[in-house]
Amino acid sequence: MFASNPVQLNPTLSEPIHLTWWGAGTWEIDIDGITIAVDPYLNPTSGVDYALVTHEHNDHCHAPTLRTLLDDGLEELIVSRPCLFDSEHWFASPELPLLDEFDPTVLFPKYYQKTMIGGERNDKPKWQESTGPTQVPSEIEFGPVRITAVEAPGEEPNISAPHEIIGPVANLAYLIEDTRNDFTILALGDIRTPYPEMLEFADEVDMVLYPLGKPLSRHDDPLEYQIKTDMLFLDLLQPDYLIPGHYRHEGDYPVPKAYDETDTDEYKFLIGHGFPTVENPNRYIEKLRDTIAETPSVQTETFPIRAGKQYTIE
Repeated sequence: MFASNPVQLNPTLSEPIHLTWWGAGTWEIDIDGITIAVDPYLNPTSGVDYALVTHEHNDHCHAPTLRTLLDDGLEELIVSRPCLFDSEHWFASPELPLLDEFDPTVLFPKYYQKTMIGGERNDKPKWQESTGPTQVPSEIEFGPVRITAVEAPGEEPNISAPHEIIGPVANLAYLIEDTRNDFTILALGDIRTPYPEMLEFADEVDMVLYPLGKPLSRHDDPLEYQIKTDMLFLDLLQPDYLIPGHYRHEGDYPVPKAYDETDTDEYKFLIGHGFPTVENPNRYIEKLRDTIAETPSVQTETFPIRAGKQYTIE
């Protein structure tokens, strides 16, 4: 099932990228000695230069892990707007807001869903503050790495707290570009649905870090529904490579599965209720591969990798 190490691309990269999936929605990416962690949860706990947080849920915006990374010398924390507000949602981090302690950088989405108002297209970002134009950037660069913010509609349509943000607050996905290789990785967080404006950046996406089983379905067998949604993503984005995440492929590693059901905090915040949200990941991944093979318009290659193991992409 799992990809071999190294993962060979076609064409090959001029310089290798090192990638680790730490379970849940956590990814560690090393580009030219710069280490980026996306949604660090329990791991990694050291050696990270930049951390990217997609949204306020505790398994993505995990304050204890972020604090450990900060103590270890984290250079910059980059977050979406919801992480700056207390939230009443049961699965939000209990230690929001993070602004005072971490002094994070906030990005607005350069790519976002447009809406129609009075029959005319509205190009004002939905996360615009209520007064005055926003000065929040959409991109940030460090060394050979460029990070661009992308709206990624997630599990919750709105943040559950009083705030000055207009409109829905979704995940913030990140386009991570290695300018040495002209190679871009899209980390999606907990995205649920694609949207047509993804075509605006489709040509920029080479590899997608994709959460399995996130499409919502009440079907007796949700797999067919999930695959249809997956194919909508792939048809819009046309990535060369997809690496699945946010599922459990073995036991308790690297995200612990056991928890004390009588301890409310542990039940809610140690993520013991178990990834994946999909069962039988082999069946899911093979079905996705078969569907891609049967769809001439999609040429994406799927590389499942083993959690907790560093892979070299070359």
